[in-house]
Amino acid sequence: FLLYSPGSLQAFLTTQPLPAGDVMYLSSSNQGVLRFESHNGESYFSPLNGHHDLEFDNQGNLYSIRIDKIMRINTTSGVATEFAIGVLPSAFGMAIDQENNIFVASGTGGANDTIQKFDSSGNPSIFSTSPLLNDPFDLEFDDQGNLYASNEDGTIVRFDSSGNASLFSSGLQIPMGLKFDSTGNLFAVSNDSAQIYMIDNSGVATVFASTTPMGRHWSLVFVSEDNLFVA
Repeated sequence: FLLYSPGSLQAFLTTQPLPAGDVMYLSSSNQGVLRFESHNGESYFSPLNGHHDLEFDNQGNLYSIRIDKIMRINTTSGVATEFAIGVLPSAFGMAIDQENNIFVASGTGGANDTIQKFDSSGNPSIFSTSPLLNDPFDLEFDDQGNLYASNEDGTIVRFDSSGNASLFSSGLQIPMGLKFDSTGNLFAVSNDSAQIYMIDNSGVATVFASTTPMGRHWSLVFVSEDNLFVA
């Protein structure tokens, strides 16, 4: 795996498979969005600061969370336009299902922890306010359509398509970014211990790697044949 060190900044990664090679996008709290191409290297992509998370839908549209809005970013020009409003406070992570519904995790721990669902037209609804949510950070779907949420309390919660929640894994140290590899293992990066966890489909977690001394990390992504990048 490779590391990008943003210092104390929050940073988020996503990737887009393209015929010429995968393209990786990185956002941070004060540097806009950067694009990394295997054949062209790094380029400045979007000047809009404050993006939280980056995700593609299955039509190739790029989305981000910015304050109380979901933004759609043109992958040619880098121009961001408003897609949906009404995102709840303290939202960081999102995931997009096969029907292009956007799920957003928000909260600071307690009764207000929520996962919202925005349909493909940007209309919001509440997907879950499960008590198993505890300051959720990132969201990720598996191939069966189950949704996973990382919590600051060291747990990962799994939701079925109806929103029913169950504890999937526990005992982690502040898991942040979530991503599945090609064989169905879930990976989580710790913002506290500088460790990357690999979690099998029964929820058993092992330490895959340590990022020490690179510091705090927020996000991870797989690019081309399970190469892992961490920010």
